[in-house]
Amino acid sequence: MYKYGLLISATIFIAMTGCNEKQPVITDGMPQTEAETHEQYIAVDGLRIRYKIEGENGKPVLVLVHGFTSSLEGWDGLTAALKDDYQIVRFDLAGHGLTGPDKQKRYGHTARVKTVRNLIDKLGYEKPNLIGSSMGGNIAWRYASTYPNDVNKLVLIDASGFPLNELKDTPLELPPMLKNYFLKPTKFAVNYGLKNQYYDTKNIPAGRADKILEMMKYPGNGQAYVDMFKIFTLPDPSNDLAKITAPTLIIWGSDDAVISSTHAELFKAALPNAEINIIADTGHVPHEENPTKTAKVIASFLTK
Repeated sequence: MYKYGLLISATIFIAMTGCNEKQPVITDGMPQTEAETHEQYIAVDGLRIRYKIEGENGKPVLVLVHGFTSSLEGWDGLTAALKDDYQIVRFDLAGHGLTGPDKQKRYGHTARVKTVRNLIDKLGYEKPNLIGSSMGGNIAWRYASTYPNDVNKLVLIDASGFPLNELKDTPLELPPMLKNYFLKPTKFAVNYGLKNQYYDTKNIPAGRADKILEMMKYPGNGQAYVDMFKIFTLPDPSNDLAKITAPTLIIWGSDDAVISSTHAELFKAALPNAEINIIADTGHVPHEENPTKTAKVIASFLTK
């Protein structure tokens, strides 16, 4: 039973799923006068959030929210495919990437949504399109549910939301082996988790595992993962999803080994205005494994 529980725990927290630290550019959060392609830092809710803005001003805005143990680098492929036609905002969540841990440990659903809201406000955007992957998808749909009038369109990529295996209303106990992985990640373990997210491991970008490992080792992130695990739940989201008014695209990898593609139908049934696109021969991270196809699907939806 312990081994089974550990497997479930590890799978879930792969699902809730990358860098040499550069000299930061600190901004006051005002809208940019021209497209920014370098990383910057901005103060939001007591956090020093790392972000990037790419693409021209005046283009439709896409705000991207990454998954567990990932970072803004997880969106590299999708950003490259879409930045000519959109202005793209991506950032590191608290406890991830170079944003680093939240000293107040505000990792719950409500706090996450509030910080994303304040980041968007401080950057000067109104009613952007919101895209989230896995745990980031969970944050994205909760944002759209909390602020239904402030999201133009919503894209969920293999999003978490519905109860998964044993994880429902109560957090799971953190197995010692998984805690050790969070606090002392290894290249072997990161590679194992990464391979579990891809349908075809040949599609894993060169250096991706090294990037993830480096971000996981950023001071304080490991303990942040532990803190997140201890409070993370997946209660039935149906009532909250019903509040979303933004047209929603549900993207899923046909061969997602982390969260089954059957969850796409659960989301569609609960959302007032949603459509599904299943990307063939793809795992848990379509935007990484097949960014060109994923970008085409998203662009087609956004231009309707």
